[in-house]
Amino acid sequence: MIGKIKKIYRFLKWHYFLMSNGYDKNKKYYVLKYGIGDTYLVSTLLPYIAGAEKNIVLLIEKNNQRFIPAMFDEHVEVKQAVNLPYSMIAEFGKRATGQPVVLHSDWISGLPLSNLLGYKNFTLIDGYKLMLGLELGLVPVTPKNDAILSEEFVSQIAGYKNPILLCPQANSIATVEPEFWLELAKFLNNRSFTPLFMNDSPSSEFASISFPLSESIPLCNQIKGIISLRSGFCDLISNCSTAKIILYPKIKWYSGSLIQGSGLNAMGLSKGNLLEVEVSDFVNNSNLFKQIEGFLNEQV
Repeated sequence: MIGKIKKIYRFLKWHYFLMSNGYDKNKKYYVLKYGIGDTYLVSTLLPYIAGAEKNIVLLIEKNNQRFIPAMFDEHVEVKQAVNLPYSMIAEFGKRATGQPVVLHSDWISGLPLSNLLGYKNFTLIDGYKLMLGLELGLVPVTPKNDAILSEEFVSQIAGYKNPILLCPQANSIATVEPEFWLELAKFLNNRSFTPLFMNDSPSSEFASISFPLSESIPLCNQIKGIISLRSGFCDLISNCSTAKIILYPKIKWYSGSLIQGSGLNAMGLSKGNLLEVEVSDFVNNSNLFKQIEGFLNEQV
């Protein structure tokens, strides 16, 4: 009996939260609380879900991702997600208008959607299409890539010859040892490229560069190339014009491989200048490095 009373109390508290925070029953509220890639993938589908009524509100938890939706739909309403009662959303929330819906497969009760990843070409973006009630055949929309790099970063990269951005960090997959990246940096340096590590360099021998996420696309458009372990950052810069080399550890990932379930080409995100490589061994790298060098030298 006490348990039922407590649940009724939580239910009333949930409805008080909705009313006191002005949730409109005619609007759809999608909560984006995960990584860069998740926000980017949802944003590529915004023109399909917003429609003429413009009744979509995105509640974004991480403030540095708030600029992403505007690259696809400048009219979409974006708000900072503050103090959302996730325990009550999990208990009482419905995938309905007028209340916050956490847009992620982990929040779909009883449906292990993530397990489909990699199965018969099912990808991350397909999961979001299903969650949004969209047809799987829809092509993700191309972002507006007309942002101009700020003078601060223009001056930072101006002194480097053929700069290559190295991005070793990925939160969702196992990190490759620093020795691989140092070996790659030395290889590039010996071939007239300048390796620049994103955020932090594992060695004082090589420089690093830090920049806000909002500067990512214009910065990447101004350099020779990017070499990155598969991460959400790869989604964000997937359509930039520079040479992009994405490394996928050859691992079992849900019902397929990492490249099958999250490949940029497989998801239709990149329009060119892309080399995706599935790597089974990050120790014997001579063939991989030659492949990288050949691809970089092909780019104008």
